[in-house]
Amino acid sequence: MKLILIVTLLLSFNSLSQNLYTIKVDYSSGFHVDFASIDPANGADNTLSGNFVASGIQNSTSTIDPTNKYFHFLSPNDTIVTIDINSGNVISSAQLSAASTYNYILIEYCFTNGLLYSLFLNTNGDTYLGTIDWQSGNVNILSPTPLPSGVGNFTSSLDPFNNQFIYLNGSALVTVDLSTGTVVYNSVLSTAAQGYVHSMEFDCGSSNSLYGVFIFGYSWRLGQINNSNGNVSLLPANAVNIPLTIGASSIDPINESYYLLANDTIISLDLNSGNILSFETLSNSTITDYVIIENDFNCGESGIESHSNNESKNLIQILDITGRITDFIPNTILIYVYDDGSTERVFKFE
Repeated sequence: MKLILIVTLLLSFNSLSQNLYTIKVDYSSGFHVDFASIDPANGADNTLSGNFVASGIQNSTSTIDPTNKYFHFLSPNDTIVTIDINSGNVISSAQLSAASTYNYILIEYCFTNGLLYSLFLNTNGDTYLGTIDWQSGNVNILSPTPLPSGVGNFTSSLDPFNNQFIYLNGSALVTVDLSTGTVVYNSVLSTAAQGYVHSMEFDCGSSNSLYGVFIFGYSWRLGQINNSNGNVSLLPANAVNIPLTIGASSIDPINESYYLLANDTIISLDLNSGNILSFETLSNSTITDYVIIENDFNCGESGIESHSNNESKNLIQILDITGRITDFIPNTILIYVYDDGSTERVFKFE
């Protein structure tokens, strides 16, 4: 049986404009599925699409191509829908091949190779990793043998630097190599995190680490995860007792924030302490349902903020994002300080 969630919202963080992007279900004019932006500073949303973008969301799964600014999600009947973030228009809606053989569970985009990955579940319940061509819907199964079956809470993430797809399997994290489709690690989460795993996100900023939200009874905490051995370090902030929307999370690597969706509210957490930074009610929550959030920060950009006159400036200092002086470090967000007083955020992938 295919698991389909019809009422849903997908959000994506834009690191330059400080906006989130969403697919929302609007009830003010019947059942209307739109594409919109959301300002996380005040919860206001702005509809970008001029018509229906889909009839619903399958398995509440989505991902972002930050280079081309494409928003991908699965709609009912195993269709991959692609939206242009700038215009809000649907540019492709392709039926996935082998739809009668596989259920499509989760999707993640990898900016280092430009491929869209998915976990597939066949009619026998076996799980495989593969890729999807979003324009044609063609599917390529990578895993030569079945992976550990069962995906908890439709929760996954992707480490673009180590080329790994990570998903939750019961109380364990399964890490799969993106090239071979084979298991790299199958690690049981440490005792400290033996709660209910709400979501996982990979931070491609200063930590280059996997984070997750862990629910213990009626409260939850943010933690940092080592997927190679399952060790979890819960952040020092006190546990929070606010009901969360399952699987709805995103990371802002520039401001070191972890976004969560709690019904009609966007919560921002500090990645270092776990403390709540902001708590904003969504402006149209009385007529709109919100369910999932995504991140559209481009980890592969060589310059996060572009400056046209750097050739005439002299670099005098490099800082990390906490303001400490450092040497150049690849795959890390750095702040370049120039002799004219200007600064530039830079990320160079190697």
